[in-house]
Amino acid sequence: MTASKAKSLSSLFQTAIKKTTSSLPTRDKALKQFVSAIDTSTSPSSTEPSPKPTKKPASYSTLYSWLLQPSPENLQEKFTEDVSTILSVGAPRISCDSEEMMNDGSSLGRELNVPWISNYSNNNILLRRKELSRERKQKWVYKKAHVGRFNRLIKVCGDKLGTKATMEVFDKLGRETGLKEYNALIAVCLEKARTSNDEDDALEHMSEAFRTFKKMREQGFEVEEGTYGPILLYFIDNGMVEEFFFFCGPIKEGNPSSVARLGYYEMLLWIGVDNDEKIQELCFAADDKEVDFRLKENYLLALCECGRKKDLMQLLEVVDITRISSMNQTAYVFESLGRLSLDSFVEKFLLTLKINDYDVVDISRLIFSYVSGIPNLAVHDLFLKFKSLHMKFKITPSSASYEKLITFCCEVYKVHLALDIADEMCEADLSLSIETLHSIL
Repeated sequence: MTASKAKSLSSLFQTAIKKTTSSLPTRDKALKQFVSAIDTSTSPSSTEPSPKPTKKPASYSTLYSWLLQPSPENLQEKFTEDVSTILSVGAPRISCDSEEMMNDGSSLGRELNVPWISNYSNNNILLRRKELSRERKQKWVYKKAHVGRFNRLIKVCGDKLGTKATMEVFDKLGRETGLKEYNALIAVCLEKARTSNDEDDALEHMSEAFRTFKKMREQGFEVEEGTYGPILLYFIDNGMVEEFFFFCGPIKEGNPSSVARLGYYEMLLWIGVDNDEKIQELCFAADDKEVDFRLKENYLLALCECGRKKDLMQLLEVVDITRISSMNQTAYVFESLGRLSLDSFVEKFLLTLKINDYDVVDISRLIFSYVSGIPNLAVHDLFLKFKSLHMKFKITPSSASYEKLITFCCEVYKVHLALDIADEMCEADLSLSIETLHSIL
């Protein structure tokens, strides 16, 4: 507010109060005290001397007449309207919407009823921020620690009481046995079977795991990989071929969409028992175009995990790299290609991805996955190979790939190279995340 407006309002109110002191109600004494306290001798918002008005605006006379004859019914609305008229003299026009809002008496009344100074001080804001941070931390800690604590509880109950008695205890406590509880009980049975030195005792624990799995299906829970995966891995590790295929039957019945994923475990089974004939049979089956591509993909992932170079090369000839279901899976394949030194396939796939308009950021990530998987490669040579592949395929390294490279350098204590890469990022106008900066520090 300018000094001229403040002085005009002050003189206006003081003159009106002197004339209407006897007629004003008791509740308006606060207004009198407020007006008398207004000091307009100086104004921080204006450095120029305020000119003396030669003629009062028409709105002033309107306010005079209203103050001399107050009407309690429309006192607040009229006061709001007239004061806003005085304050808006010489004010810039912001927009049509704001002008309409100023003309709306009820809307302006609500606005003027809001305190001009916020009730929240800086201390209150800082305190609220600390409370929110504490609440988020508590939720995060609870979420992260809850699973571990629950699994330990299940383990203790399973060790002392057995899985069947544990489920009965949960029922008596009124806790409904859900998917998480069933998975934890199956994990207890598997751990006991793995650590048992008695074959009959281990078989009994596996029977208990199967009964738990069967009861879970009867309760209507969907059979997911988090449930059947650990059981199949136990059969694979112990070379239990018959038990493996016996257990696959209920899995397919409970979740028909798991057939493709079961191909991954089947390939691991034949690799584990070193049955080359069955491995070749699956690889030749993958050559058939009628076979579901998801099944081929899972065969490929199993071969990448076990490092079967010869069989992997045979399967790579028939797999369309652009159809792999997720970028994480594709990155894992490229990492395996680096580990097995299959450079020819790397260049072939990179060219295919570029021709098919694959995202440049994803291609840059795949290049890093490949070079990071090469064994016994010095960090400096890794960086040079990373750069040369980008130059060969005319691809600009992405910020994410650079940051992965910096993190990789910091893990092997090559901080000077990490700083050089960070400097190169700055020259290329690429942003550096705070997490990457922390890894360097």
